[in-house]
This record gives sequence, structure tokens and C-alpha cells, in this order.
Amino acid sequence: MSKTPRFVCEMAKLQENLKVLENIQKRADVDILLALKGFALKETFSLMRRYLSGTSASSLNEARVAKDFNKEIHTYLPAYAEDEILEIAAISDTLIFNSLSQFDRFYSQVKERASCGLRINLELDFNLPEHCNANAKGSRLGVVASSLHVIPKEVEGLHVHALCSQNADAFFTLISELEDRYSQHFKQLKWINFGGGHALTCKEYDVEYLIKILKDFKQKYPHLRLYLEPSEAVVHEAGYLEAKVLDIVHNEIDIAILDASIEVHLTDIMLTKQPPKVRGSVKDGRYTYQLAGCSCAAGDIFGTYSFEKPLKVSDKIIFENKLAYTIVKTTTFNGINPANLVLKG
Repeated sequence: MSKTPRFVCEMAKLQENLKVLENIQKRADVDILLALKGFALKETFSLMRRYLSGTSASSLNEARVAKDFNKEIHTYLPAYAEDEILEIAAISDTLIFNSLSQFDRFYSQVKERASCGLRINLELDFNLPEHCNANAKGSRLGVVASSLHVIPKEVEGLHVHALCSQNADAFFTLISELEDRYSQHFKQLKWINFGGGHALTCKEYDVEYLIKILKDFKQKYPHLRLYLEPSEAVVHEAGYLEAKVLDIVHNEIDIAILDASIEVHLTDIMLTKQPPKVRGSVKDGRYTYQLAGCSCAAGDIFGTYSFEKPLKVSDKIIFENKLAYTIVKTTTFNGINPANLVLKG
């Protein structure tokens, strides 16, 4: 058995999710892309490429990873670097620009290499948490719709990303707002990418309503190719982080020290402030512990959990549903390069 801590991807559950996504693709005539910013485990690509249409990348490094998926590649960055744009364009099937200034700057260099599109910020208020609200006032993500009255004729596609783990009713709001604002420009477009944040594989998600929305839209604009690019939905409940109890100490409360750390393994806890679900924990159980990391950081705390049986050294602790974003954040989030280290005399 592998040494803990370890991330475990349950391939059978992953395949169940992929079958749900494949059903949506076929019935709604939409292409679903794996957003690599949320999950980029190469060892799963041979399975996923059987069901999905391709990938979406958010950096040069992710675009390079996308080549291993060996299907369609969409790339979007909040800003492209001049020394990377040509390589990214050579890899990608579509390039999505975040601003008109970058579109104007790079379009002539990449137009023969990839289909070029623009990300639109529809300024929708879904009352999302700050850390995942791309529509918030002052957001850097996308051209603000209220200031974009004419889409440049060279733009071949639009990209909108406004959701975060939401149901089909929120998607209906998004697609309706996009149509109200820009349908007069659709005839010049070849594709629309509706981004991620769709909780497609959650039990509560209304898949039938989503399919109806997409079919109705496609019937009105049959020339448009439509895309969704989930990440979390692809691996929802398909894996976990497993840790081990190293010691149990008491200082006013019982504290179980694990061989894992939020500082290293679950950095998203610090961002979202949402304690992870722990397998086997119960509400108001007989035995309550603070689960703590093994680093020297005082704030390295997973949360407080109750159990029906007491914990003991070497017990396994499983943090549920910890594949999406969690793994990539422990390596290079969004494929962004780590900083170089320099000694200066």
C-alpha cells in the first residue's frame, strides 16, 4: 500500500462521471472540454479522451500538457506573454483573449495558427463567494459587457465564465443574458464557450433542463459550435486525500496530528474557508478531535470533527472529494511557473 499522505483517484467513479458528460455531449450537440486548471492527471487521460472532446488550458505549461490528451485544445489566459504567445498558438486550436488590447496586439501574429476569440464579462450577480466570483465589480477577467457594444469582425468566438458549482437555472440566466446582449453578432461567430462552473455530475443537477437549454439555443443558431469546460464536475466525488494519525495530544481539546498539512496538501481550505468532509465523521459524535497538520505552522488545522469511535495512532483519515483543484494547487496551479531562486552578491 502506498505511503500516506496520498491522493487516490477512483477510476470507476471517474468513468461514471464521464458517462454523464458523454450523454450530455451527444444529446445536446455540445463539446465538453476538461479544464486542466482544475485537474491535469496525465495517468487518467487515456480514459477521459474516450469520452471528452478535448481540453482547455490556462498557461503555456498546461497547453503543453494538453498535447498529451491529443484532442481539441482551447487556451485562455488573463494575459499572454510576448515570448510565449507563438508557442501557445501553435499548440492551440482556439485562443481566447481577455482584453481588446491583447487581441489587437497579438491577433496578426496568431490568426493563421488558431481561431481567435474574446472573453466577455457579463457582470451577472450570482452572489458567489469572492474567491470564485469572476463577475465581481473590478474583476480583471473578461471584457466588461457594458463597455463592449461592437465585437471586432475578426473575433470568431466568445467565451463566458460566470458560474461556480451551479445548477442549470443559473446557466439559463447566463445564456439568456449573452443572447440578449450579443445575438446580433452571432452570425459572424463560429463558436461559443460557456466556460465552467456547471455542477453537471452532482445528483441535484438538472441535466434534462440543461440539454433542453442547449438544444433550444442550437436550433436558433445551428452554425455555432458550443462548448462547456468543467473541471470539478469531471472528477466530482471520484477521489480523496488519505492521511494517517501520527499522534493524539490533549490541550483543553483532543488533537489528532496527521501526516498531512493544509499548508501543503489542502491549500484551498485557506482560500475557501470551507472545512473538508471527512469520511466516517458524524454530527455530535461521542469523540471529538481537532484534526491538525504536521507542519510547524500554528494555523495548520483541518477542522474539528466528531466520531462514534475514538481515534488511535495509525488510523486513516480520508478527506472526501479532493481531486478537483486540490492536486494542481499542490504543484503548479494553472500551470504557472514557480519563482526562480537567485543569489545576488
